[in-house]
Amino acid sequence: MGEEIDAGFQKKKKIIMTAIIVSVALLVLIIFLLIFFMIKDANGVKFAINENNYKVTVSTVDGTDIQKGSISYENSNYDIFCVKDGDYYFNINSLADLLDYQYKKGEYDPVSEDSDKCYIINEGEYSSFAYNSNIVKKQFYDSKTSNSSSNSNELVSENIEIFTTDREVIKVDDSLYASAEAIKIGFNVQINTDGKQITLYSLPYLSQQFETYATNKGYDSISSDFKNKRALVNDLVVVEEKGKYGIYSSEKEKEIISTKYDSLEYVENINQFICCYSGKYGMIAIDSETPTIEIKYDSIELLDSEDMLYMVSKNSKYGVISVEGKVIVPIEYDGIGLQKLDDFSNQNIESKYFIGNDLIIVSNNSRYGFYKKNGTVAKECVYDKLGCSTASKVMTPNNDYEYLDVLFVEIPDGDDVSKGIVCGINDKYGVLDENGEIIIPLEWDTVFLAKSSKETDYYVANLDANVVKTVKQCLGIE
Repeated sequence: MGEEIDAGFQKKKKIIMTAIIVSVALLVLIIFLLIFFMIKDANGVKFAINENNYKVTVSTVDGTDIQKGSISYENSNYDIFCVKDGDYYFNINSLADLLDYQYKKGEYDPVSEDSDKCYIINEGEYSSFAYNSNIVKKQFYDSKTSNSSSNSNELVSENIEIFTTDREVIKVDDSLYASAEAIKIGFNVQINTDGKQITLYSLPYLSQQFETYATNKGYDSISSDFKNKRALVNDLVVVEEKGKYGIYSSEKEKEIISTKYDSLEYVENINQFICCYSGKYGMIAIDSETPTIEIKYDSIELLDSEDMLYMVSKNSKYGVISVEGKVIVPIEYDGIGLQKLDDFSNQNIESKYFIGNDLIIVSNNSRYGFYKKNGTVAKECVYDKLGCSTASKVMTPNNDYEYLDVLFVEIPDGDDVSKGIVCGINDKYGVLDENGEIIIPLEWDTVFLAKSSKETDYYVANLDANVVKTVKQCLGIE
């Protein structure tokens, strides 16, 4: 009897083991087939922009398993997308041509020709991409007349909006490719990559479609402002009715912000709107019944998209608040930031409102001070100069060197570089660290940058005493 039971047990064990082996084999086969057909999908992909369909030709990049999809348009061939590790990436340069964007290699500010970076331009908006980075930066530039004696035109930038996307930009055959999410943000397009159909809907196309959609819903029109048109990508329509503005969600098919506001301005990176009602400004979110920032200010302007800080004003005084309405800088200052950056254009300053990563510039009675982003005072308004603009006036000309005015000096800090803030009182200058503490006393006639073909360094000088030192010598690090 025992032998029969044991034999039966062994038989069942064998059956179970066979079933497990078969199941594992089937699982491996299924995974293989999924990978196989996922890669094969590139061969059957269809591509369209708006209502125009294009025939896709697929090729494999030499020495890789990356597949590229190319199209022909107006007698030119364009590499449009590639498939890498089962994900779609899109050729930034090719899409710029097809979507009527300008494509530029490198960076605009600071200027470079770095082939690992690029930016695209449309309607005054600059969108920047970089190889191995999942960050997309967007910035508006307005063409204005410079205050300089040359009366030339310059581009004056607004603050940067920063977006973190799902995947890093890759490089294929020396061209930059970005993920669908990054393309949606950078190019202001709706993009569908489901199955074997890739479809892009451009902003002009969406504007035309939603204009008809809105008028059919009984509205007068949609907003013509480019910033507000960008909301269409997220199915948010800024509609106008009898001179008042609201938001209609095409996805929910209902009005989500009623048409009662004097103006609305879309802030894309937080998906909210600056609103104006009865001459007062605040912030409203599409999923909130109450304003995220109370509608009580005379003006509101985005300062920092990463920390979501806004400059506000009341009764000709300025301050800074967070997106939740928390006061960072009390609304009691004559100004926030520098009035102009012309004197320091050589330093590629990204924002006139901040120095370093943490200090907000404030001013009262023509004197400057600093707040930290956490709301604490770093330095009261005691400095009558911020930056030093006297280099070319006090230094004896030298054909080997160029003397440049500075807002800050660069200080070696191990493997990093920190910024020292140049400040002055009664025509004597010194340097503060990024916490607002004095590290070089305010006893120098000038602080400047000296550049030659062989070296670049920051200096301080007292001319009457004929004393010139490098900043590093003053700090004891040279």
